Amino acid sequence: METTPMPRKQIAALLVVLVCACSFVSADPGRRNVTLYFGGFGGYSLPFTPREEISEKVAKARGTYCVGEYDSEGRLRLFIKFLRGREFFRHEYSYYDNTTLKTARVTNPEGKVRIVEFDTGGHQTANHQEASDGGRR
Repeated sequence: METTPMPRKQIAALLVVLVCACSFVSADPGRRNVTLYFGGFGGYSLPFTPREEISEKVAKARGTYCVGEYDSEGRLRLFIKFLRGREFFRHEYSYYDNTTLKTARVTNPEGKVRIVEFDTGGHQTANHQEASDGGRR
């Protein structure tokens, strides 16, 4: 049985839908103003999706784990990955009132910070490195 390749326009449309869908965040009303520990995360779209909730004791014993802080609306506000007990990277998120991701402040293992900005429709509008004085580069 021979398959027909998907037309480029359909592929492009599918990618747009997937990217937009990843930018909308479903708040979890059960997770308001709380810090939780996780064994990992799923995917690399923003914001990250924490996976495998674990206790703080289990996390510290593993040495490699993630911490998620949720805001008063149940949205992930802060996500930190620890490697061998030390902070490896950090994501700080802010949201529009419609729960769409507004900004992601991403700190890499070297301490360099990137700011990723989105519009109210969930489309990325900017991605720039933060200057050492907190401004744009």
